[in-house]
Amino acid sequence: PVEPPPPPPALAPAGEAPAPPDERTPAPAPRDPDSEGTVADSCEFILSNLLEMNRLWIRIQHLPGPRDKESRRRVQRERNDLRILVGSNLNRLSSLEGVTARVYGSDILPRVLAEVAACRDPLSQAYLMDCIIQTFPDEYHLETLEVFLGVLPKLREKVNVRTILTNMMDRLVQYYKDDRIGDADDADASAVKAALAAQSFDMFEDIVGRVCEARGERIPPRDVVRLQLCLLRYASSISSDPSLAARCVGNCAAALGTLRAAKAASMRGRGVVMGGGTEGSSRIDMDDKATAALEEMLRVPLASMGLDVLGMPDFAALLEFLPWENRRAVATELVKSLLESGKGVGSVPELEALFVVISPLLRDEGVSGPSPAYLAQSDGGGVAGGGLISRTANLMGTLGIHADDGGGGDDVFSRPDHMAFAGDGLGGYRHGGGGGDGGGYGG
Repeated sequence: PVEPPPPPPALAPAGEAPAPPDERTPAPAPRDPDSEGTVADSCEFILSNLLEMNRLWIRIQHLPGPRDKESRRRVQRERNDLRILVGSNLNRLSSLEGVTARVYGSDILPRVLAEVAACRDPLSQAYLMDCIIQTFPDEYHLETLEVFLGVLPKLREKVNVRTILTNMMDRLVQYYKDDRIGDADDADASAVKAALAAQSFDMFEDIVGRVCEARGERIPPRDVVRLQLCLLRYASSISSDPSLAARCVGNCAAALGTLRAAKAASMRGRGVVMGGGTEGSSRIDMDDKATAALEEMLRVPLASMGLDVLGMPDFAALLEFLPWENRRAVATELVKSLLESGKGVGSVPELEALFVVISPLLRDEGVSGPSPAYLAQSDGGGVAGGGLISRTANLMGTLGIHADDGGGGDDVFSRPDHMAFAGDGLGGYRHGGGGGDGGGYGG
């Protein structure tokens, strides 16, 4: 049936002005399907496809598994195909012409990170984060690093945050070394690189602390140490500044101290008496991987700084979290570094710090007296007359350090662990620079 024509407009009463025309904004004309699309259209289409593929991939992962072998293979193939589709969509986005760092930072990255945080699937979260790192240019990562790292505390605890950080750090380190920021001989370019590297370290340091804080007491000591070790390696790769290594060591000691305090509080809450317990009752659980990572955490600055690690306020505090035998291994490295460099201890505070670090070489755990086995330990170099401790004592004797400073001050060897070393290694030293009747080894 033919629709009746619309009624004519009502006439204004006599003596009144006609009503003004309708000034509403007209509806936009439909887009011509043959017209060319824009970069925004392409990004929107690929992003929508990516999000749908990711959600389908997650649903298939959590479907009840088939019983027969052939069906399980078919479902696994479908999962792998969807996984590849998710990654290929991100790859298409990175290869689109017109996708600048601004478009990536304002339109693409926030959408993908929102999906990462919302999906709550550990496998999908880890895969999407890795795809972002691998597919987009390094310059984009530098400009959006803070936004990218901001999602890490929101990831599920099963996601290996350390792997994500390591992959991103490796890309940035390679970028700094490729001389793609200006001319390699340009001083301004070097300054720009140093500033970018320092800024990125601050961001990584902040996010490692936030991840540990977000996971609280549930984070195992192994993850704490490995995260800080990852940060320390990055610091060593981008700068020779010892303050960066000192910050990593301090952060690790503080984080482990927090876990130890939480364990002590938990034991008190369960009615466990701490006063009469053993020292090991309040220690945090350090498995073999945690111990190996912590030992490397201490060896890295020791290898680059040598005896200067004694100036780190938290080096000895972090060393205390190692088992006694591993502390001996680190102490041996420090003594070897001291002997190879030929550098002496320049002050009484440095000497006291040295005694704290090498105390496992001087005595057994829980014993105040010296350890004969380690006092006579050979350094394997075929040097006649003793091992590492005797050679260290001879080197330190050239400083004129002795038990009585002659000025009525504090006794250098007043502490029990100092006395162990003084009686068996430095007992014959007096002022005189290691020469004459007052110098040399008298024990």
